[in-house]
Amino acid sequence: MKLNKILCIPVSLMILLAVTMVPTMACTPLAPCNAKSNSGMGSNINVVETQLIGQDAAKLTSEALGNSDVKSLTEILATRGYAMNKSSPMLANKLELTNGMNITEMQLVTIPFDSKPGVKAYIIWTDDNGKETAQAAISGPASAITKPMELLKANDTFRQIENNLTHQGYTIDEKNATVNEGLSASADVALITINKLNATGTTTGILALVDLSQNKVIGVMSSQSFQCDACVWIATRVCNWGLGGTIGCIDGCGELCATLILDPPLAAFCWASCSIICMVAISVGCSWGATYICTQAGFC
Repeated sequence: MKLNKILCIPVSLMILLAVTMVPTMACTPLAPCNAKSNSGMGSNINVVETQLIGQDAAKLTSEALGNSDVKSLTEILATRGYAMNKSSPMLANKLELTNGMNITEMQLVTIPFDSKPGVKAYIIWTDDNGKETAQAAISGPASAITKPMELLKANDTFRQIENNLTHQGYTIDEKNATVNEGLSASADVALITINKLNATGTTTGILALVDLSQNKVIGVMSSQSFQCDACVWIATRVCNWGLGGTIGCIDGCGELCATLILDPPLAAFCWASCSIICMVAISVGCSWGATYICTQAGFC
């Protein structure tokens, strides 16, 4: 896998790939989340997330709906059969990030869309001191989100890995193949996770990253224990530095993954999965241990 390709993925899409796994906020309305984060890697970021309600939420969602990128992504999702869900509430949140003497405020709106059975789709709009961005997220089985899997099946590396695992007695279980896609004005990336099962019940996995805007596979990796071991290694460090909300944790991910440049397979896995591990850890907590977090994330 070529690491330099993965390093080009925007952090906002890392957040999207994570949010597709755990799309709900941990905060209660108007109550700040527990927000301290110390990565142990030179980062000391405090994050407070507050869910807005009433007129504040209505004003923010109106701004989000008026954004040109949100309108463009809404049209793109419509061509794929997704329509804005009028019956489900939009979530409006305010985030305050403190790093030393610097304080940054960010506002975020999550817009849900109706989708196919088993598929989740929504747009996330953010306002970072007047800098607005929007990304769409689609998550579900590969049988419903077909294009990434079609590209992957045509990839030589994937076919070689699949053949090797078949010779070892594994059979692909495409029913358990999942796709998490992040789409913005500048990128369209999908993370594919496929499980394989042998006669003894032992599972292994294939993890692939696909650039849908270029119609090509960025990289594929597989090992009987690599994904689980790598996830446990990352989750242990995520829990050791302390969870500081979505943005704080993912900021730590960037620092962690950047230190792994001499280990390309682990670095590639880190860039593709650390944000997901963060979100699952934030959702379930660290008291159950890294292996439980990675099981819930689908890597073990």
